[in-house]
Amino acid sequence: MEYETDFVRGFGRKNVNRIEPENDAGNGERLILFGSTFKQDIDKLTIGQAIIKKQKLLITVSSYFKAGPWRSVASPPRTEEFSAALDAFRSRSSGAFILVSRIDGIDLPQDTCRVMLIDGAPSGASLLDQYLFSQLKLSNMYSTKMASRITQFLGRINRGRSDYGSFILFGRDINNWINTERNVALLPPLIRKQVILGQSLQNDVAKKGPVELAALMDQVISRDSGWLNFYRDTVDGLEVSDKALARVKEREAQLAESVLAECKFMTRLWEGDVEGARTALLDILDMTAIADAKLAGWYSMWLGMTYESENDLETAVAHYKKARSRLSSWLNVPFRSKTDIQIEEDGAKSTMQREILAINRHGPQALGYFVAKLRAQSNVLRNSEKSSRQHEEALRVDPTTNRVVAQT
Repeated sequence: MEYETDFVRGFGRKNVNRIEPENDAGNGERLILFGSTFKQDIDKLTIGQAIIKKQKLLITVSSYFKAGPWRSVASPPRTEEFSAALDAFRSRSSGAFILVSRIDGIDLPQDTCRVMLIDGAPSGASLLDQYLFSQLKLSNMYSTKMASRITQFLGRINRGRSDYGSFILFGRDINNWINTERNVALLPPLIRKQVILGQSLQNDVAKKGPVELAALMDQVISRDSGWLNFYRDTVDGLEVSDKALARVKEREAQLAESVLAECKFMTRLWEGDVEGARTALLDILDMTAIADAKLAGWYSMWLGMTYESENDLETAVAHYKKARSRLSSWLNVPFRSKTDIQIEEDGAKSTMQREILAINRHGPQALGYFVAKLRAQSNVLRNSEKSSRQHEEALRVDPTTNRVVAQT
């Protein structure tokens, strides 16, 4: 782990003295290619079939459903046959093997396998993980977990400094993640360099077909002098920007403190100290919002829950509103208090007032977004260089926009 956030979340401890034994595990040579750069007419099955003509291939997928399209290359073994099938693959000199939702605990070092195809990002192991990542988009929490899982993936067939191998990453999710600099900054130093090395080859790789791509990976496996010289002369000089590294370090340092407060919150809640639990989160809520607004929204939902459990619905709704504004307007929590309902009944005297009160239910961010939209439409109307059709569209978008623009 490059950063301690997940460790603190798991163990509730933030230690100053880190134990980091020196070893070369996972520090082997890698060629990492990205499916997002390949020609549009090249699909993963075609590449997989081209690879197994020369090399053994390990394929990872996140579910048995996603393993289905790979039937022409390989099929995952049944659970009771898994160990025997894996041992048989280790001893074979050809063929392919599919791992379904397996991140750690399986090693295929050296000649047992040197080519790996990762088909899609590793998904959450639990329904809660999937809800947080897929629905609420807690991207920073997801990114640290993703960095750890990708590191484990890249270590399945590459276990030491003398090891080497080729990797191909398919799937929009994992390619989008790894092509974002702040995400790459979460990876261990050598893997960061290898990712950037792979990215530097994108223009050349994009022109290649399946047979040529398989031949490129074969250069790595056969210890081709051209590849070895290029790798040794290039990889040490690569790194993400200092700005990206500094930003990630600052964010993760703050989030480690936030996660420590999470653990205090749960501990106090378990002990029946509701007020102590709330205080743990309230003390770090504003700082968390700066580092990760969505995580702060998740904390606001927890806080709302504590107030609702004590029948303080007015305060609970205030926190639920913050949660909805930072997470999603689809978050299924109460967001209208008695006061809100009364204000809407008394204050909604016009269409514009009703619109603004309705938007305000979703929190201050929603209202800010609405105001920004009105300003954008107003700028179109004020611009005499815009066509009459653009002016008409600016008026048509929203009835409330009509009224506001007419006044400005």
